[in-house]
Amino acid sequence: MDENTSQSDEMREIIDDFIAESIELIEKVVQDIVEIEKNPDDEIINGIFRAVHTIKGTSSFLGFNTLSNLSHKAEDVLGRIRKKEMVPDGDIADTLLESLDLMKLMIEDIREKGSEDRDVSHTLQKLELLNKVDARKKIGEILVDEGDLSNKECDEFLEIQKQEGDKKFGEIVV
Repeated sequence: MDENTSQSDEMREIIDDFIAESIELIEKVVQDIVEIEKNPDDEIINGIFRAVHTIKGTSSFLGFNTLSNLSHKAEDVLGRIRKKEMVPDGDIADTLLESLDLMKLMIEDIREKGSEDRDVSHTLQKLELLNKVDARKKIGEILVDEGDLSNKECDEFLEIQKQEGDKKFGEIVV
């Protein structure tokens, strides 16, 4: 056996291990994302972050750039969730699940075709939008920024919202 065949076999083994590990990680992460939408537990969030980080790093090392880029953007969102800069609500969970579905499809493509050629631009745009600091301002912040409410008025409406419980902020302000 020549050196090139040996290196090729070693690379195939590394890629096969990456595929197996990534599919396992994604299956676990999908369940965990559904869980953190209901209960944003720090330990679960950290586990999701580490799994996506692993996929990102290994796919980059192996030259699967589309997969690496997508997982990097998902990791950025998860990093903001870890830092408590955003809460994993339904929109965030849906976008993360969409990105994980694409990651899994790309990994299956790698297994079958040796490449991960998929159009992920729409999902990347969604992840980038989530990553913009001001992209998901709360209604009170928007009204204060626009000069429609003072900070004091906003605080008063928030207090009313706490007391009434089932009403949304916008319903109270109007």
